[in-house]
Parts: sequence; C-alpha cells; structure tokens
Amino acid sequence: MIQDYIEKDILRRVKLVQFLFDLHTLNVIEVSRKLGVTSNTIKTDYKKIRITLSSFILTHNYTASEVTIIFKDNISRYELVKKIYADSKFLNVCARYIHGDYDYLSIVEEEFVSVTSAFSIKKQVERYFQEILGNNWSDLTHLDEIKYRFLILSVYMRSDCLSEKFNNQILKKAEFLSKKVLAKFFNKALERDFVFFKYAVYLALTRQKKNNLIISNSEEEFICSGIIFTHIQEVFEEAATLTDIPCLEKNELIFLCVIYRTLSYNPPSYVFLEADYKYQKERLLRNFKSIDILLDLIEKEFCLHLRGNILFELPFFNFIYYSIWKLNYFLFERSIYLSESQLSVKNRLVTVLDTWKVYCEGAAPDFTSQNIENFCSRISSIIIPEDTTNPIPLLIVAEDTYAHINYREKLKQWLSSETVSIDDRLYYKLEDIPSYLITRPHIIICDRSLWIKRESSGNGLLFSISSSTILEDIRHIVLTIYEKRW
Repeated sequence: MIQDYIEKDILRRVKLVQFLFDLHTLNVIEVSRKLGVTSNTIKTDYKKIRITLSSFILTHNYTASEVTIIFKDNISRYELVKKIYADSKFLNVCARYIHGDYDYLSIVEEEFVSVTSAFSIKKQVERYFQEILGNNWSDLTHLDEIKYRFLILSVYMRSDCLSEKFNNQILKKAEFLSKKVLAKFFNKALERDFVFFKYAVYLALTRQKKNNLIISNSEEEFICSGIIFTHIQEVFEEAATLTDIPCLEKNELIFLCVIYRTLSYNPPSYVFLEADYKYQKERLLRNFKSIDILLDLIEKEFCLHLRGNILFELPFFNFIYYSIWKLNYFLFERSIYLSESQLSVKNRLVTVLDTWKVYCEGAAPDFTSQNIENFCSRISSIIIPEDTTNPIPLLIVAEDTYAHINYREKLKQWLSSETVSIDDRLYYKLEDIPSYLITRPHIIICDRSLWIKRESSGNGLLFSISSSTILEDIRHIVLTIYEKRW
C-alpha cells in the first residue's frame, strides 16, 4: 500500500489538514496521541502547513492546548491535500519510474537531495513497485496491467509532477467521456472522484493496446451483467459514432466499471440513492455468499439488528466492494478524526474480520486500517449506543381529550423518544401536575387557554400551545428543545 512508503511527516500533515478541514480546532494532546508523536511535532507540522497553505488559510492560531486553522471558502479538501503531497520526494520519484526515468543522479539534481538520500528514495520506490507488481516490475511488456494502472492512479491522484507528461488532447477526451458517464448516472461527483475517473479513462484510452487486461471469467460475468457496464458501454459506443474517440474493448469497459463503482454516488434525489443501494446489495449478496456470514458476525458482536438498515448496509457493501478488488490499497481516501468510542468500534470490528476470513470462499479480502476507520466513522451513529438513560419528561396540559390527542400525536412526529418522554397521564390544568415532577428537569406544554404566565423554574421550561396555531407553536417547541435552551 502506497501509504506504507510515503514519508511519515507528509502523511501526518495530510491527516492534520483533513482533520482541521473538518473540525477547524484540534486538542494538541489528543491529536498528538492519535498520530503517535509529541506536541512539539504537531507544532512543527502546524508551522509547515501554515507556510505551504498560506494562500488558502483564512485564520489560524496555535496555543499550548489547541491548534486552529480555518480555510477559505470554496477550497476543497482534495486541493489542500495535494499541496501537501507535492513535497513528497517518494511520489516524485514514483512518477519518474512510471515514465522510465531510473537515473538517481537526475533525482539529486532535480529534487535537491543528496546522493545518499536519492539512493535511499530510489530503493524505497523499487520496493513499492516490487510489492505491487512482482520481481519483474521493470519489464513493462509483461506486467499485471490492472495492478500497474492502479499503481499509476495512486500516484496521479496525489502528485501533479506527471502533468507535463500527459497527452493533453487525449486528456480532454477523457474529461469529455467522464462527464458523459457521470451525467448518465445523474452523479454530481466530488472533485476528487471526478479526477480519479478521468485519469482512469485516460489510461484506458492510452494503454489499451500496450498490455491486455486480464479479467477472470467470474469477474467478467459479475461486471458485465450489471447496469453500470451497460450504461458505460452506451456512452463509449455513442462517442465512437459521433467523434474520433475509439471504441474500447470489453475488458477496458470492465476496468472502468470497477473504477466507477468506487466513486461516491451523489445523485440529485434520495430515490436514486436508495435504488442504487438495493441494487448493489442484491448483486453482492447473490454473488458472494460469505458476506451473509460477516453480517451475522457483526450483528452478534454489537448485539444489533443491522440488516435492511441503509445507514449500515450502504457503507458496508461499499467497504466489501473495495476490499474484494483490493482497491483500498490504491484509493485516495480521506482521513477522519475518530473519537475514542469510534476507535473502540474499530478494534472490535478488526476482531470480527479476522474471524470471518475462515469462512470466505477463495482468498479473503484485504482490509486496510484507513479503510476500516472510514467504515467505522460511517456506521458509528447506529453502532455506538446513545446515552438514553435520562430522557426529559414532557407533560401536556390541555382542556380536553381532543386537544390532548392533537398535541401528543403531533409532538410524537417531531420529537425523538430518546430525547423526551411524553408523560402518559393527562393533565387538564397546571395545578394537576404533582410537585415532585416540577422539582426535576421537565418540559411542560400547556394549552394557551389554561396558561398562567410565569417564569420557568431552574429545572424546566414551559411552552404555550393552541390548536389554532399548532404548527407554529410546535416548530418553536421542537427547535428550543433540540437546541436545549432551558
């Protein structure tokens, strides 16, 4: 995996930038512990980030306890991260190797490093290429083409040092085709996802005659039977008819289908998202039977029923898809600041995945640490139990049963049972409420006709309500309760 080879300080700053992009302010002690470094190292990283990204920063501050950076509007996380990666000598040398430049003396001259450093970086790059492509990695005529393209994409996505090597005419065609494919699926892709797919199309157009893509029969059957293959094929066939863009062979289209499925699906309507989730779920469960066993193990570990829950299953099936194709080794994934409870979920999930490997048909998928962390962050809202031990009691005072039903049922539509507990007793005047309830934290909803204007006690809050203005009253009540302004 490329993250195992990129310089540690570069990777750490990449994570810090993403943490700050999401949270703006970080506790220095906490973030240093998460990254396994000292507070002084975080301070050094902060200074380097501030210099590198100075033109993108709105405000910044560093104290003994906190570090703050707020970036300017309309700056993407991906744009910031690429600026940090630009300082990576390892990525720059990877780019040289991709284009056949193995001369470490030119590395010394152009990367401004010593001969010793250049030789060390060169060896790191060769170890990475050997890990991904095997011992004969330098023989460009007998490569595993899919792995080589993934390697190229992992460098392309992090470094602009290859940009001068692009064939701009073909790159424009790749951009045109990428937009057509995304439009076909109504996908409003993020900048990072669009660039990733555009580069994949570029490789398909420029390398399709150099090395054949080797696709197994089972993989071909799975991909070609899907709607994604059909739609992408339609786009390229239409482009070949109307323009000078060559029509791609089946294996090239399969490659692009694999890449497209890794993108985040950002449709204009939730209906599209639900339909895609159900479609992907049905195909994966039908073709990979051991996924059912993993679902059983996760439900057992966390004592939860998770099947059929889109909050869990959508990230789960994407997580599985990346791992089956080993795409998690190459994908440019965001780094997320996990809480202690989320880290606990990660540790338990790692144990479950190790257990599951015994039940997998064929080779077990490989899961990277970052891949697992991203999955945990997406499912933590349903995996981690909320503190529901003390919901606030809500007491309704109304002049008759019709008003009680009206207020109660309308409030139930908008208020979570974990936040408040609506008292089953019916009160017809404020004086009916027992004094012991008033001395505890509480909320009273009182019919305006029965309202006695008074200040709320230190433990509660009073609202007035009327059938004539029920929508406006409930809107005010709900907003106040969820903002906890009592």
